[in-house]
Amino acid sequence: MRVTTKPAVKVFAASAKSGAWSLAFSVALSGACSVYDPTLITGHGSHDVTSGPGNMGGPAEDDDDAAVVECKTGGFGSCPRAHAEGRCVDGACVIARCLDGYVDCDGASANGCEAKLDTAQHCGLCKAACRYNHASAQCSAGRCALGACEAGYGNCDGDDDNGCETDLNTLADCGTCGSVCTAAANARPGCKNGKCGILSCLGPYGDCDGNAANGCEERLDTPARCGACNGGCNPLNGDGMCRAGTCLVTGCDAGHANCNGLASDGCETQTDDVENCGGCGRSCALAHVERHVCARDGNQFRCAIDHQCTAGGPDCQPGAAADGCSKGYADCDGNPANGCETDLTRLTDCGSCDNSCVKANTASECREGKCVVTGCAPGAVRCGNDACRSLASDAQNCGACARACTGEANLCSGAKCTNQICSTGRADCDGDAANGCEVDLTTLENCGVCGQRCPTPAHASGACKNGLCGIGACDNGWKDCDGDPSNGCEIDIRTTNDCGECATPCIAPNAQTSCMGGRCQISQCSEGRGNCNNNIADGCEADFRLPATCGGCGNVCTSLRDVASSSCDDGNCKIVCGNGRANCDDMVANGCEADLSTATTCGGCTNDCTRLANVASATCEAGSCTKLMCRPGFADCNGDPADGCERSLTSATDCGMCNKPCAPAHANGACVNGSCEVRECDPGFANCNRDTADGCEASLAAPESCGACGNVCAAGAACTNGVCGCMTDADCATGLTCCSGTCANIVTRCFLWPCLPLTDAPESQLNCGGCGEICPLWCCDG
Repeated sequence: MRVTTKPAVKVFAASAKSGAWSLAFSVALSGACSVYDPTLITGHGSHDVTSGPGNMGGPAEDDDDAAVVECKTGGFGSCPRAHAEGRCVDGACVIARCLDGYVDCDGASANGCEAKLDTAQHCGLCKAACRYNHASAQCSAGRCALGACEAGYGNCDGDDDNGCETDLNTLADCGTCGSVCTAAANARPGCKNGKCGILSCLGPYGDCDGNAANGCEERLDTPARCGACNGGCNPLNGDGMCRAGTCLVTGCDAGHANCNGLASDGCETQTDDVENCGGCGRSCALAHVERHVCARDGNQFRCAIDHQCTAGGPDCQPGAAADGCSKGYADCDGNPANGCETDLTRLTDCGSCDNSCVKANTASECREGKCVVTGCAPGAVRCGNDACRSLASDAQNCGACARACTGEANLCSGAKCTNQICSTGRADCDGDAANGCEVDLTTLENCGVCGQRCPTPAHASGACKNGLCGIGACDNGWKDCDGDPSNGCEIDIRTTNDCGECATPCIAPNAQTSCMGGRCQISQCSEGRGNCNNNIADGCEADFRLPATCGGCGNVCTSLRDVASSSCDDGNCKIVCGNGRANCDDMVANGCEADLSTATTCGGCTNDCTRLANVASATCEAGSCTKLMCRPGFADCNGDPADGCERSLTSATDCGMCNKPCAPAHANGACVNGSCEVRECDPGFANCNRDTADGCEASLAAPESCGACGNVCAAGAACTNGVCGCMTDADCATGLTCCSGTCANIVTRCFLWPCLPLTDAPESQLNCGGCGEICPLWCCDG
């Protein structure tokens, strides 16, 4: 290195005031120095000059030529530029030279040398940006360096070139490199937010204490913990058992039943009340009963009549049925099955049981519960206080009271006095002995009495019986229920009170009834009920809210295949499957048809191990997919079988294997058939060794590859923006000196005025007169 004598330059100050220059300077040079002549400075009027290194002012804003001329050649400090030495060329400022460590990357003179060569955007070379996979970047001494990793990623292979390549949310690297999540008791491990934990519990186990270290420590198939950590199995009013994590009702206490099929409310129904007497949905509806009661009959409960009435109670108010029967009816036979069967307005039981108004030869009525005699039957007469009787053969009262037969005709036959002795049922009605007893007294025209015609009974044919008019045969649909011939066949047995028989009410629980052809029928069921067994005796016995007839007849939710328990929800069967079974086709009829231990339904209906993402085959163990065989080009990188082989091994993040990114150093890469290839180098870098593994390893800002592969700078020489610097003067052209790696003309002097015409153009203000010397004014040759 050549040693150059450096001229001493003292600092001066220049300021503009009132349009006149005021200069104070003192210059000592090694050679002669001319006295400053202000006339040599042309074209300068009033200027505002700002002093400072590398910035010697610029054209005044009021310069007459400022609109068309940016600067004037030789102007005093006319071209200041950021981090650069400016020069005026043909009226325009250009950058003559950038300061060390800066470069003009955008080619715009106005902002000077805007790029600093020690940043991640321009590292040692213009636009040579540093970037790393899942990490920040920094620039040190003109070379890229790995910064901090992104959250959730780590540089586990120690290779800075591929950045932070490892996902730290996997079983193999959870939170930190090499931190392996191992399986705890009865659990499948998982990694979430960089911490090892429990992905899922195996079999009938649960993590009840929330401590991942001891795994899934509690069995969830015990009475204390059935299906959940706090889910005990202790059904109300009954006994239960826990099967496959489901609480089931195994038995109910006496007088209770599990009608809805749910274990959550146990045996919720009392079977000793009138709505569920002896069983679910068996509501009481006895004939003409006002108050029902569900009474114990041995070991069973049956519907009965509540004959007990508490004095002063709501059922014992005036007008209420004290014996539990509807008004006008009574339970005369003591059989609760047919309810209050007796109509107390009829002659046989007038006002009370067995209070019959039916008396021989008498016509009676039942009025307000009392018998009232209205007359005698046809052919019968009452004499005095005697009862009504026939006077057909009474010689003392022959045909009429006190009509005695005397003389020869002292006999009475057919209510006629005669001397003929007639056999029973015959009479001498014409009094002619010649024809004897000519009249048959058993006919409708002469019934017991000569000329006594029997009237036609109501709803019946007439008959003469024992000399009295009676009933022959009832018309179809009618019947003589009170035994009184005077009112004929008085009962229509086609009504719901007398259906087919006397005092046979047509009534059915939870139904509206009708009597058709003397047979009781259900015309309409109450809402939510049905007559599924077609038995009139129990009416609409089916409750469509219960599992046995859920929503309709035949929709049975009980006794289904592999069903542990069943219930009915708004007309739809809800079933709980037994251990390892499920109802995957949503068809109740075939029960829990799916086996949850197979690969196609592994632990759940939708968990088909064979259809997991990119899986070729798998098995099922403890309700989870295991032993995944991935399709070529895919892998299970996170260790979670739930999402299958979730990673493609032809992607930029997993090229050929898990967590092996295709991120070649300082390059754009592509993963082709599982191998990473360099497609394009980043600006400022090159793949000089043709090896993909280290990407574009060569920095074109490095001395060993300065600007291009193989362009090696001399030993110790710097490479600045892709150009090798000098080491000695010998590296420079004749007349130039090596100053800090730059060839400079130091045979110059610093002047306070522009360089004289016809001399060489002004030189750089850097290294003016010596290496490292800065001239704040004009640096001229000679």
